[in-house]
Amino acid sequence: MPFTNYTRSSIATLVALTSLAAYAQTSATKTQTVILVVKGESHVLRTTATTVSELLQEQRVSLTEQLQTSTPLHTPITEGLQVWVEPKVALAGDIKKAPAKIVVKATTEASRRTLSSRSSLGNLSRYEGKRVLNLTATGYGPGENGQWGNRTKMGTRVRYGVVAVDPRVIKLGTRLHVEGYGECVAEDVGSAIKGMRIDLAFDSDRVANAYGRKRVRVVILD
Repeated sequence: MPFTNYTRSSIATLVALTSLAAYAQTSATKTQTVILVVKGESHVLRTTATTVSELLQEQRVSLTEQLQTSTPLHTPITEGLQVWVEPKVALAGDIKKAPAKIVVKATTEASRRTLSSRSSLGNLSRYEGKRVLNLTATGYGPGENGQWGNRTKMGTRVRYGVVAVDPRVIKLGTRLHVEGYGECVAEDVGSAIKGMRIDLAFDSDRVANAYGRKRVRVVILD
């Protein structure tokens, strides 16, 4: 029996509704890459959560009167989103004073172009499962290494690509990727480099002094 116009219309509607349902299901399970920072230590995560609340539940992070999130729980998860979970004092002070690049926000097209450079973190998904630290970085040159001269603690030459660390935080010999500097190796130590600090080596003292003091994200590569 041939289809009537009513039947054809019903089939077209059914097909459209089925496609819409399939699209909604695909969107709901889309995997996004985000950075979750908890008490100063952050991790690159791949998640299917759709809101910040779901992300925290997925990662088993509980909020208390002392521990708060810096972005509303109903905020949608987007690629590159950074979510901070810190004590109230930290949220009211340090984060607000931090550079704009680490304020919680979705990655914009302009920042994606910046992140594609060699010295940036690049595509976040490449660091999935890696440990990420938020550290204070300074610079030093071959003429500013005190009693060690132009040699590092490991006996190598002070040069671009060497970083001085606190071995209690980062072991000597560890490969790192420092935001705004690039890949480097922890080969040196320093009397002033304690706790959550690093010192980045440069090929000249002048360039090192011009680097100043910065807040950076550091990926532990191995």
